[in-house]
Amino acid sequence: MKPSDIERAILILRDGGILVFPTETAYGMGCDATNAKAIDRLMRIKGRPSDQSLPVIVDSIEMAMQYARMTATEETLCKRHWPGPFTLILHDISPELQTDHALRNEVGMRVSSHPVAQALVEGLARPLVSTSANVSGQPTCYRVQDVKKQFAQNVEHPDDYLDVGALEERPVSMVVEIVNGEAVVHRGDASALE
Repeated sequence: MKPSDIERAILILRDGGILVFPTETAYGMGCDATNAKAIDRLMRIKGRPSDQSLPVIVDSIEMAMQYARMTATEETLCKRHWPGPFTLILHDISPELQTDHALRNEVGMRVSSHPVAQALVEGLARPLVSTSANVSGQPTCYRVQDVKKQFAQNVEHPDDYLDVGALEERPVSMVVEIVNGEAVVHRGDASALE
């Protein structure tokens, strides 16, 4: 991947575009998490129910704290598991984020360990929506050609694809929420928290 590819992708994101990009788990699809029109378009492309919230990638704990409240317990978990496939559900989110379609005042955040995803969120300088690059309910995609195949019948498509070849098939990110001071694992292996 050339630096010019990343620069072009960041411009697409800043302009409200939809991008397919590699993450540490699979190919993701995303847009600027503060752009409501881009998010609505992403939801249409993916075929995701409009009442579901979208997770985001941030570049640091500091960026996460700019967009949601983080307790000391949550911060400790993030320091232990970020960057990597660990999504933490945070509450009391900033009105700037346009991802809370479920209207629960929460957002799943993570710091990606993939250098391309990191470069995108750092260049955008805002949270980046990061949902799996597939039609809702269809298999996870580890190759861009599989993403394109799934979206072939759609009227709308992502604006660009950052293709780094086939990704190693890995489990999707763990999703954790702190409830009454205790870690609740919504997805993934709870033993990984120990």
